[in-house]
Amino acid sequence: MLHAGGIQHVIDPSFVPMNPILYKQQKKWVYNVLRGCLVLSTAKSILIKYKDTFDILKFWKEFVDQYMSSMMTDTYSRQLAMYLMSSQYHTSNWRGSQESWLLHYKEQKRLHTQVSVVPFLDEQYAMFLKNAVAGTPNLATVDVQEKTTHSPTKTTGQITFDEYHTLRCQQAQIHDAANKVKKPSVKTSVNQTEFIFDDGMSEEGLIPTEYEVEEHDIDMDVTVLMATQGPSKDYF
Repeated sequence: MLHAGGIQHVIDPSFVPMNPILYKQQKKWVYNVLRGCLVLSTAKSILIKYKDTFDILKFWKEFVDQYMSSMMTDTYSRQLAMYLMSSQYHTSNWRGSQESWLLHYKEQKRLHTQVSVVPFLDEQYAMFLKNAVAGTPNLATVDVQEKTTHSPTKTTGQITFDEYHTLRCQQAQIHDAANKVKKPSVKTSVNQTEFIFDDGMSEEGLIPTEYEVEEHDIDMDVTVLMATQGPSKDYF
């Protein structure tokens, strides 16, 4: 439309009008055309803010920013949904404890409920978690009767995500405590652990020893995890 009318400069931030009066009339014309053809309520609400100034340039910038933000949110929501539905702990290549993976999974569920236009039902999130730990014996074989301790009035089919998650965390804590390995002195920072031997040297005694191993945590990007599927590793 703008190109056809030769007025595409109204959305060009580098344009300097030689005739301010004509320029204002052009913006007003574009404003009125947009007011009559915009369908989305979001676009209309943005446009109405410029009803007095007819500032099409500001409208266009805000509209594009809103559109891009919406697209990014939708993409992010889809990524989280895919992770929650397809994640498998035993093939996740998770570098950390079982409990830290469970906490990470719960955080992704929380994020999905925030950004998704239509979040899953709570029982669906619980089912996704059940599927995610199905290949991990100590997490998959939690006695269903244990749940009655938390909610004696509920039936098996009514267990909530939080209840299911709590039971899995209890089992994970037992597993993690039983599988701790004595290691060299450890200095931990965000997403990495440095292993430093007491003598400051490697086994060969030739160079200082400082190994960096990526440690996954609650903020780990799900796209990275989905791209690096493999057997999980217990680092604690």
